[in-house]
Amino acid sequence: MGLDGGGTKTDCVLMEEGGTIVGRGRGAASNPSRIGIEAAARGVRQAAEAALNEANLKMEQVTDVCAGLAGVAAPERATAMHEILREFFAGTKFELCTDLDLALEAADAPIMIVLVAGTGSAAIGRNEAGCMARSGGHGPKTSDEGSAFSVGKYAVEAVKNITRGDASPLRDQILQQLGVESAESISGLERDAADAVYPRVFPVVASAADEGDELARSLLHDAAKSLAGFVDGVQNDLQLAGRNYLLGKTGGMIGRSSYFDDILDAELRRVAPQAQLEILQTPLVEVAARRALKP
Repeated sequence: MGLDGGGTKTDCVLMEEGGTIVGRGRGAASNPSRIGIEAAARGVRQAAEAALNEANLKMEQVTDVCAGLAGVAAPERATAMHEILREFFAGTKFELCTDLDLALEAADAPIMIVLVAGTGSAAIGRNEAGCMARSGGHGPKTSDEGSAFSVGKYAVEAVKNITRGDASPLRDQILQQLGVESAESISGLERDAADAVYPRVFPVVASAADEGDELARSLLHDAAKSLAGFVDGVQNDLQLAGRNYLLGKTGGMIGRSSYFDDILDAELRRVAPQAQLEILQTPLVEVAARRALKP
């Protein structure tokens, strides 16, 4: 069993020894730094139970589990999550790691940096000496610049300041997406409410940017600069600036908007002109399952 969880959802796959996937499931968010240990554990259990139901299997038939979750880099959260999940996965070989660990494994190169752009945002890298560095990924209060959460929050604040009565297609689309009458009613949200709202705004901004909306394009341009800044920080820490290495991209923001993809690539090439840009094709949840299958 492999699991990949973050601030919006948790995915699960059941994989046989030969690599055949026999079940898939999805649960709620499972980032404990955003929603707490108990809620995060519920998201993991939901995803696992959904995959088991699809495969018509029981937990007792699973031998190995790898769960790669956002928000477990801090040792105290990792320990708490491991303890609460260990009860659910009793009888299995269970590994808890971060989603960034899965991203590095997906890239599978001796020298690399991986940019994760989803509900949260971060970059992680490794050089030829095996040294590792990361930037971002510590939650919306201290980082996550350029993430879907951040784009959504800034978009709501921006349309809130548009004078009522002025034409604003982006504002109208955001309000329609969220099913509310005014932006004022959804600004300044905290914790669970914020996670339930702001990431849902990103697809609206992405679509509007492709249609030429200037405000949406400005928001995404700022996000691309922030994400490139994470990469720049990691490459400087690892002394990779100006060198040829694999620069992988993954996360729910990638491939959602041609405008955003183009502007992000331009920003990444600006800070890492010699790097080889690549979208990581293997879903991280499958990377987790393959990691679980290793002896």
